[in-house]
Amino acid sequence: MMDYLEGIEKKFMDSYEVDNNVISAVPSPLVSIRTSTYQHVKYIGQCIEGVLMQKTNFPIEYIIGEDYSTDGTREIVLEYARKYPHVIRVITADYNVGAKANGRRCENAIRGKYVALCEGDDYWTDPYKLQKQVDSLEENPEYGMVFTRCCVLDMNTNTITDPDPDYTIDFFDKYEKEILINKIIEQRIRIRTPAVLYRKKSKMRSGMN
Repeated sequence: MMDYLEGIEKKFMDSYEVDNNVISAVPSPLVSIRTSTYQHVKYIGQCIEGVLMQKTNFPIEYIIGEDYSTDGTREIVLEYARKYPHVIRVITADYNVGAKANGRRCENAIRGKYVALCEGDDYWTDPYKLQKQVDSLEENPEYGMVFTRCCVLDMNTNTITDPDPDYTIDFFDKYEKEILINKIIEQRIRIRTPAVLYRKKSKMRSGMN
C-alpha cells in the first residue's frame, strides 16, 4: 500500500500544467469541465469542440489530463490549448501515469463550484447542456448532482443506441426523492459520466473517485 501511494505521489510530482492564461483570465470559474484522455485520436477533437461550443452566462475552465498519448491525441490537445489559452488547462507528464493518477491530478486542479465530466472518447451535443444543469443546481441548493440521458455512437457502424432504455421520465418520477437516491445505490442505476454535473463539495463529502 505504501509503495502504491508513493508511486501516485511521484506521478503527481512529475506532472505539470502547460502554460496558459486561464488562472488570470478566469479567476473564479463557476464550472470546471474535466477530460481525461489517452489514445483518443479519433474522438478527442469532437470532445473538445463539444465543450467549447457551450453557451453560458457564467465563467468556465476546461481541464484536460493528457496521459502521454502516442497516437496523435497529445498533439491535438496541445494545439487546442494554444488556440484557447484563456479556457483550456492541460495537465500532463513526460510519461504515461495511468488513468487513476491522471484523473486525480485533474481533480486536484479544479477550482469551480460545479464539476462536469467529459472523457476523451465522449462528446456533448447540446450547447446549453451546462447552462441547463447549472440552473437546476442553483435553483435547488439541496441537490448535489444532476444528470441526463445519453446515447452511444458506434463509430464503426455509425449507429446510435440508447444504453439505458428503461430510464425514462416515468421511471424516475414514480419515486420520492429520498427513495430514488436509495434506488440509485441499491439497483446500481448507471449514471453516465458525460451526463453529470455535480457540486464539488458533494464529491468531497461522498469520497467519489
